[in-house]
Amino acid sequence: MINGLPGDCVCRPCLRKAAGAHPDSQARPGTTTRAGETGATLFVYREPPQSAAARQETVIIMIDFYALTSPNVQKIFIMLEECGLPYNVKPVDVWAGEQFTPEFAKINPLQKVPAIIDSDGPDGKPYTVIESGAILIYLAEKTGRFIPHEPVARYDTLQWLIVQVANVGPMSGQHVHFSKFAGAGNDYSARRYRTQVLKLFDLYEQRLGAHPFVAGREYTIADIAAWPWLRNFELLAVDPASYPTVKKWADKIAARDAVKRALAKVATLKSVRDKASDDQKDRFFARGNYARA
Repeated sequence: MINGLPGDCVCRPCLRKAAGAHPDSQARPGTTTRAGETGATLFVYREPPQSAAARQETVIIMIDFYALTSPNVQKIFIMLEECGLPYNVKPVDVWAGEQFTPEFAKINPLQKVPAIIDSDGPDGKPYTVIESGAILIYLAEKTGRFIPHEPVARYDTLQWLIVQVANVGPMSGQHVHFSKFAGAGNDYSARRYRTQVLKLFDLYEQRLGAHPFVAGREYTIADIAAWPWLRNFELLAVDPASYPTVKKWADKIAARDAVKRALAKVATLKSVRDKASDDQKDRFFARGNYARA
């Protein structure tokens, strides 16, 4: 039974029945109703799926985590450590082209890390999740942690998560590419993406000047998503003295025990990046013989 609903049913009659069974539903995590409209459900926040342990089954619950060391992967290391979920790291050396194997393409057709396979997914069945933002939401809703239940705080968190995945990650990634890997003759691209990165630092400096965490009062997946990128002042060639509020926030997140454990695990992963051949680099960046344009 989920939030008072029989099985997984979320039809209107069952939602009304559930709301009627819980007159204090506004205070109950999971179901929120409009003031003065008993049973008019805005959304149902589903509780984490019942674990195999609770079902008294002899099953090893484990998340297979396909990873390397990028900031997008670091988000998931942090989230798994924060939630205390058991996981098994499956290194994918993207510099050696391991993401292009048919086996990995079945897991993630985008041929990227991170990706996870949760052996205890919805309905207790294995479930695959790709893309770092989607994985953060999935793990937050699986555990009920680092995503608020109250509607405004919840949507603030989701908005700022999307700001990161749609802006901070892509703009920072392009900035790093054109400043460190693209070579000469790309001045326009280098200036464009550096400008976008600085504008985003301006945005977070303003936001964190008004709130202790990215989405508001609480540490959430919006912080977990942004931190691996925004802490990288040296990589992004950003002067931390120009962004003291972002720096203070980054230091605060870095001091968390789960974050320390996550970075320690990231540090153990090795790749051939520093020894990659020109062909391996071309394939990774989709350039040279691998370009489609």
